[in-house]
Amino acid sequence: MKKKLNLYIIFVFIMIFIVSILSGIYITKYSNKMTLNFMIKIVTKSEMKLHKKILKAKVDNAIKVISLIKNINDLNKYFEDSDDYIFVYKVYNINGGNDFAKMIFNPNRPDLINKFVSDNYKDAKGFEFRKAMLSQIRKRGYAFVEYYYKKPNSDKIEKKLSYFKYYKPLNIIVASGLYLDELENSIENIKQNIFTLDKEIIKLFIIIQIVIFMAIIVLIFLVLNKLNKELDLYQKKVKLSEKKLRYKLYVDELTK
Repeated sequence: MKKKLNLYIIFVFIMIFIVSILSGIYITKYSNKMTLNFMIKIVTKSEMKLHKKILKAKVDNAIKVISLIKNINDLNKYFEDSDDYIFVYKVYNINGGNDFAKMIFNPNRPDLINKFVSDNYKDAKGFEFRKAMLSQIRKRGYAFVEYYYKKPNSDKIEKKLSYFKYYKPLNIIVASGLYLDELENSIENIKQNIFTLDKEIIKLFIIIQIVIFMAIIVLIFLVLNKLNKELDLYQKKVKLSEKKLRYKLYVDELTK
């Protein structure tokens, strides 16, 4: 009876310990996943806000230069040694079409200069980004568009953010873009850090649980030992009482 009771108590505790370990690991992973998603949202939002400010400043500066020089061909004098990547469309049909505009300035793609461009041109993933750009420009005069494009001096297709602004006096669209691979790298670093932290937290959690488990096991054995002694004492008293009752039942006090 005592052995069964002891085994039952230990079994129940072990089951509770296993459940607590598994639930703790799940909660840790879930909370870290929530933290990861939150951090990615915060970083992405702040980085994109900064990128948009930078692109807007570049385009606004280019428009100021263009409005002063009045000649797109002279832009090379101002931007040939600059880090500010600018490209310019001469617009023929703001509503779009196969030849809605002509590329008249693009330091990164001199092969496109004086060539007509179509609004149905697709990026590396099939997105017609120029149509999206024109749609926004018709509504508010400028556009922020994300699309996938081959990075200069590389064979990699990267995500790109471009800012387009329509300058009505010269009927041109001035634009600037930047690749978001640095942002992707930042997000990947966050993921790796959270993953590493996740493993360390789980490892620490398991170690703490094992220490607690061992301490409670020792405590349980002490308690069970005490209970067993009390139970033995109680059984001895019961047997003694039983013996006395049997004696009184079968032995006459007077005649023995």
